[in-house]
Amino acid sequence: MNPSKVSYGLASSPFGRSLVAFRGKTLLYLGFPEAGEQPEDTLQGARLGSDFARDDSAAQWLADQVFSGEHVETAPVGTAFQQAVWDALKAIPAGETRTYSDIAQAVGRPSATRAVGTAIGRNPLAWLIPCHRVIRRDGTLGGYRWGLTIKRRLLAEEASQVKAA
Repeated sequence: MNPSKVSYGLASSPFGRSLVAFRGKTLLYLGFPEAGEQPEDTLQGARLGSDFARDDSAAQWLADQVFSGEHVETAPVGTAFQQAVWDALKAIPAGETRTYSDIAQAVGRPSATRAVGTAIGRNPLAWLIPCHRVIRRDGTLGGYRWGLTIKRRLLAEEASQVKAA
């Protein structure tokens, strides 16, 4: 087996169709593709290479693990700054939100809100790196890489889980 080959597939999730990319059992990418989006183009854009093999069955198994709350090994690909931003996102408690400015402060770059926004927009692991928890300073949702409908659903699901706990 080629160790640089990335497997991927389309899977169902509680939030609609998801694109899952992985190497072995390690999750590299999880997103919610729009109609007409080409998976291999998306994965190349996420800097996962160009050698892909489609495996919808394994992708569904991995998506089921993620969305049932099971621990899944992850290896998001990004720069040191992006990794720092993504770590700051993971520190936001479920059911809470933060602003882009809050994240910039958390990574020690208080004047870098635009760079933080760009790093958030490159998040390769929807749901697991909770970029949906970031909102504008005025309290509005702002944008979301996979669309505001998905962002609202993610936030609502977390709110119901927190309320039930």
